[in-house]
Amino acid sequence: MLHFFIPILAGMNPSVLIIEDEEKIAESIKEYLSANGFICKWAKTIQEARTMLDHAPYDCLLIDIGLPEGS
Repeated sequence: MLHFFIPILAGMNPSVLIIEDEEKIAESIKEYLSANGFICKWAKTIQEARTMLDHAPYDCLLIDIGLPEGS
């Protein structure tokens, strides 16, 4: 089980972009973070992530270092 502590200021919900090609892993991370107050989005590829980053800022990126197209 993944455990970590990140203080969240009252009224703030940090945004996280999860870049992961395996749906089950991405959904598990998203479910855990969302339950702890994070706003999560998911990209399956580097290209999809680049497009998403062009349209919105994120407070944190979680990147799978083993993506087929590189990371």
